[in-house]
Amino acid sequence: GLTRLQALSAAWLAHMCYLRTDMAAMKAHLVQALALARPDDHTTLARANLVVAQALHAAARLDLALPWYSRARVHASKEGDDASISALMHNMAWLRATNMRQAVFCRATEVNEEVHALTSAESTLHFDLLVGSTSLGSLVPLLRAQILSLESKPSEALEIYEQYLVAAIRQGMGRLESSLLADQAWCRVQLGQNDDALSDARAAEARLDPVSHADDRAPAHSRLSQVFEMLGLSVDAKKHADQAGAAWLDHTQLQAEIIKLVGPLREDGTSKE
Repeated sequence: GLTRLQALSAAWLAHMCYLRTDMAAMKAHLVQALALARPDDHTTLARANLVVAQALHAAARLDLALPWYSRARVHASKEGDDASISALMHNMAWLRATNMRQAVFCRATEVNEEVHALTSAESTLHFDLLVGSTSLGSLVPLLRAQILSLESKPSEALEIYEQYLVAAIRQGMGRLESSLLADQAWCRVQLGQNDDALSDARAAEARLDPVSHADDRAPAHSRLSQVFEMLGLSVDAKKHADQAGAAWLDHTQLQAEIIKLVGPLREDGTSKE
């Protein structure tokens, strides 16, 4: 009969299912959390709304995600939860960059996140400084580096990578190491640092996890294909281009599943007809 605890637990279970890309279970927990939560269960509603927002944003549907982001921010503010607001801003900034990478590497006709990605990252940094949060100190600089590399500014991006990449891995960003090293290699090869670029590329290859999230593998393979092509290693380039295509396909299929499952969801846990 502890419905508040049931709702809060369901919201966090939904978050965990999102992280492991079990979208059907995520939706089931979201439905329970949203249905059981009272209007003043701000902690529960902040978390549940954030999970929906992140999922839809990861599916490249920021238009659908924005109302959920807004409700998550309102509930977190009413609870005085600066940590959740910081997490929301970090996730939103990171997903903007993720969608920008997908658009660039998949040669989409429009890169809808490009205008806002760097601004979003900077806003996150300013908020963390305001509230004294230092737990994700390397995340924003590396986010900026990725955006700068996508904007064909390799010198600026490389300067950030050289300063923050090692520290970021130590702080728990190991699952992104391959992708970040591949991007660093691309910056180096753009600047004519071919030996260092090859060293970074081989290190990125060695750290690739074939069972990691597709949106982590896909940009790593895409960048490695570009690096090896510029280094004249056409066999390696083709291998990574093929693997990138397969990973991007997996990611787009996951995006379609998310839209199908949570796109129709209402804020009370019911679904639109």
